[in-house]
Amino acid sequence: LKFRSVIEQSNDAIYIIYNENFELINDKFTQLTGIEPEHLEAPDFDFLDTLTPESKILVEERSAMWERGEIPPSVYEFSLINDGEILQVQASVSEIKYGTSTAILGVLRDITESKRAQEALFQGEQRFRSIIESTSDGIIISDGTGKVTMWNDGAEKMFGYGADEIIGESITVLMPRGYQELHTEGLNRLMETGEGKLIGQTVEIEGMRQNGNAFPLELSLSSWKTGENRFVAAFARDISKRKESENALLKSEAFQRSLSEASPDYIFVLDADGIIRRVNRVSEGLREADVIGKRVNDFIAPTCYDEYDDALQQTLSTGQIQSLEIEVELPDGIHFFLCRISPLHLADIESSILLVNTDIT
Repeated sequence: LKFRSVIEQSNDAIYIIYNENFELINDKFTQLTGIEPEHLEAPDFDFLDTLTPESKILVEERSAMWERGEIPPSVYEFSLINDGEILQVQASVSEIKYGTSTAILGVLRDITESKRAQEALFQGEQRFRSIIESTSDGIIISDGTGKVTMWNDGAEKMFGYGADEIIGESITVLMPRGYQELHTEGLNRLMETGEGKLIGQTVEIEGMRQNGNAFPLELSLSSWKTGENRFVAAFARDISKRKESENALLKSEAFQRSLSEASPDYIFVLDADGIIRRVNRVSEGLREADVIGKRVNDFIAPTCYDEYDDALQQTLSTGQIQSLEIEVELPDGIHFFLCRISPLHLADIESSILLVNTDIT
């Protein structure tokens, strides 16, 4: 009941697929897709039938990757048809422990309005302005020096600055200190080469409100050049409520029980300094007290230090999931692990990181 309550409170469409069948959907899923719970039980039901032809191919490819044991991109976009209307959807998909087995957890978000706003960038100033002011997303345009040149009502509500306070100021005032240097480096690279690592991608980072409070946001970036001038548009969405729901899900009894009883992996929660704060289990011959409060570098081989540190910093700074192989000396000998590093937002651990370590020895 607690698990169901958590997903029903989410503003996003949520589903769980178990043994290739939809095990659970929430009301938002029905609103977005038009699929009622009773439709799932029909013998001829196929979710792919709700997708556009191009999206059907995309989703089939990602499903095939899961079946092959590969890890597809965790965030992607596709189009579905609900009552004759084509909707743009962003999907976030991950594998979770479900009882004694595994299942697929999917979160779908309607990004139709945001996509229309992005397209309007290239369809004229007047139309663009009317659309960006009608969307709840924050839209911020900056020039090649990083100065804000356009700011919509959604951005004002999100960050707290009025247009007269922020236009002409550096966009870095909207970022916690840890992101400011990375932004400057990325902007310099974009100006020099015309390429940016995050252009065209959707990432989760932290923003900074005018009152000094940091908050999680989802960010998409576009860039274009007019004459000799380059501009960057940031499409920002406050995901504080979504993260609260995810954290509640992570803390729910069902989720915690599945981690502790069923997971063969070693799962660590780290703080922003890389200190291990929580574990679900430890190797034979070790106690939790031997691990809590330590760094991962205290256990891995020195040859893995640089690659692990780089991956950890990438996740902290960009919000992107990183994967690498690490070598660990345990009481029973040398083991090799596939280490997956992803961002995790917990109320009691600032800028926390989730490490899932699978023994591949």
